[in-house]
Amino acid sequence: IFITKAEFLEFTQADGSKCKTLVVRIPYRSLVPFQKSSKEVIEQLEKKFDWPAVVVAVRTIQSKAAITHPSQMRPRSRTLTAVHQATLEDIVYPATITGKNTRVQADGKKVVKILIDPLDKEFVEDKAEAMAAAYEKLTTHKIHIGFSKPTSFQLKKINEKK
Repeated sequence: IFITKAEFLEFTQADGSKCKTLVVRIPYRSLVPFQKSSKEVIEQLEKKFDWPAVVVAVRTIQSKAAITHPSQMRPRSRTLTAVHQATLEDIVYPATITGKNTRVQADGKKVVKILIDPLDKEFVEDKAEAMAAAYEKLTTHKIHIGFSKPTSFQLKKINEKK
């Protein structure tokens, strides 16, 4: 597993205190092998630096206006929307995204709320603000991370863990 870049990101939490997070960027080709051992690596990084760690693959965004041969089309995976969606999935990786809610306020601002599987709550709950700050730094889009309402099956799983 290779690391392309690692940086500390400072952000302000909801209570007004300053906090940091470690954003690690890895090559796209290393993403699948990394995800096999991601929990252990992230735990070690968080233990060493005492800050939440977020790992993201480096992806390429290809412009619509890029000069290519007329027979070539831009792959869907290189569009701005696809890269931002994949970046979001990388940031919340051990957890799964169950829903996405976009709300446009009266003044024109968009508020995107990401809903995560309630079974992953214990892993993501303390890092939600750090994940949102990392996503905003990488894509300039503000998001709020929350948890979806558990189904009856998920409630049974949650009660078994307790």
